[in-house]
Amino acid sequence: MSPHLITLIGVTGLVLLLMLLLRGRKEALEQVKREIAGLVEGDLVIAPQRGSFRGSTSKYGVIKCDGIIYLTYNELVFHPDLGNNIVRIDTSEIKEITENTWFLGAYRGGRRVLILNLPDQVQVGFMVIDNEQWKTKLEAITDKNICSANLSVSTNNDHT
Repeated sequence: MSPHLITLIGVTGLVLLLMLLLRGRKEALEQVKREIAGLVEGDLVIAPQRGSFRGSTSKYGVIKCDGIIYLTYNELVFHPDLGNNIVRIDTSEIKEITENTWFLGAYRGGRRVLILNLPDQVQVGFMVIDNEQWKTKLEAITDKNICSANLSVSTNNDHT
């Protein structure tokens, strides 16, 4: 095989890969738009933005990928650019929010990974544009969920 043919095949493969990636991003964005249109006004806490799923210790998989992430009062949702493995985390399951430059044995040039600690020692990592905004909003929601759970427990105890 000639070097020119090998180069042509390589370039064609790269172009096809780029087209696939761009199509995946567009499809993910369209799906997010459809989901958001179905939300009640005021449910969206952080609007859709580019983000990166950095894997999880279990339940959500370890394959790292880029996509679109957003937050409602009830769930954090991540749509990958490629594939249908949408990550949905109920905000009532979030026990703690931490950050670290290392997550699942990987280091990303000093950038901090936002780590959600869930029941059964499950950890899920994301890279977002503004960790502080996400951390503040998630902590406010999870504190509200904890207070609501405590309130409903005490209310139930008051009626018995």
